[in-house]
Amino acid sequence: MELNESLILRLTIRKLFPAVIIFAIYLFSYGPNFPGGGFQSGVIFGTIVVIFELGFKKLCLQEYSLQVIELLGYSIFLFSLVLGFLLTGYYFMGYHFWQPDFLLLSNLFIWLLNLAIFFEVSGSLVMLFRHFFMID
Repeated sequence: MELNESLILRLTIRKLFPAVIIFAIYLFSYGPNFPGGGFQSGVIFGTIVVIFELGFKKLCLQEYSLQVIELLGYSIFLFSLVLGFLLTGYYFMGYHFWQPDFLLLSNLFIWLLNLAIFFEVSGSLVMLFRHFFMID
């Protein structure tokens, strides 16, 4: 019996997929306040996509889309690095020195870094497992 023929596995994946995505968003939202938000949510998101692809034998995203997601992660990282240097004169430590008067943008650069880490980790994880398991 193939992995994708199991009714229990397919039903479990179908029911858990939205809850796991919401949990990844929840972890990402706590990224500026607690360590590891972007990395943890990227791993959880990438893992559930890999499990979905293994269970249903179809791709959620094309290879080109995953490469664009990784490139987007690098671009956000470089953008926040250059913007932080231009605003404060420091690379990453300057984010703590530049605080606006209102709380909405107080952690903006940490959000951007977490977003870059999320895109990079989730895209890399899915591509890595696709190459290991030869999912086509």
